[in-house]
Formats: sequence, C-alpha cells, structure tokens
Amino acid sequence: GNSSRMQRASQLLRFFQSYLDM
Repeated sequence: GNSSRMQRASQLLRFFQSYLDM
C-alpha cells in the first residue's frame, strides 16, 4: 500500500534525475 507508492515515487525520481543528468 503506502510503501509501494513510496517505492514507485522513488523510482520515478531516480528516472527523472537520470534524464536530467543526460
């Protein structure tokens, strides 16, 4: 439930960071 949502958000943030790093 909550942890799943947090994990997904964390993954999205990491993906966004990677995109910005590019």
